[in-house]
Amino acid sequence: SIIFSKSSKLKRARQLVENYQNRRLLKCVFERILTSQTNLKKTRTDELRLELSKKSKVDENEIFVDSSVTPSIPLAPSKNESKSIVLITNEGGKSSAKEMPISEIPVVSAISGFMNILRIYTHQKYRKKVEIAAKSILGDLK
Repeated sequence: SIIFSKSSKLKRARQLVENYQNRRLLKCVFERILTSQTNLKKTRTDELRLELSKKSKVDENEIFVDSSVTPSIPLAPSKNESKSIVLITNEGGKSSAKEMPISEIPVVSAISGFMNILRIYTHQKYRKKVEIAAKSILGDLK
């Protein structure tokens, strides 16, 4: 049972819970991998949410901005960053496996690390407006 209240924050929380229970989930309208540290400064989430709200004419409380850092190579089952990979070769019908540190494999070493991902979510009914605003504001972001 969901709590009933006159508080606007509780009403909002209640609506989010009901939407979740009824599978009316937030939709991702914009996603970008940020490769430059300078562009991270451009994307302060609160400021961005306000700017998106003004441009889209959608209440800022209906726009959700998520900026997170994630590994560029999937984590090992232990949730730790992979330090090595196993290379398997098959020569003359005989297979062999060799564990190699990622640092010794130039191509893998170049892409390993972390990436900053910016995502913007909203409800289905605001999707188009917020998507257009996001592309307008962040379209050139690399």
